[in-house]
Amino acid sequence: TWAWSGTVEFVSIMLQRGGSDVYTIVSKTKNDGAYSWLTATDGNTQKSPTPGSGYSIRVASTEPSMPSYAESGEFTIGVK
Repeated sequence: TWAWSGTVEFVSIMLQRGGSDVYTIVSKTKNDGAYSWLTATDGNTQKSPTPGSGYSIRVASTEPSMPSYAESGEFTIGVK
């Protein structure tokens, strides 16, 4: 989940590693503070991210007139 102050209607959500985008979770979704994401093992058609550390999530405005974003802290993706 995320909280956004202001009037951004739509956002994109990216998985980053080491500050670089590595995976598009969704290119445009309503800025309502939540998004459910499935990995490839759960039925998503995209390749799952490589297990490891140094990942973060970036939620960014899709509106060119309001270029802003928020990032999560780093986390690790593991294998279950």
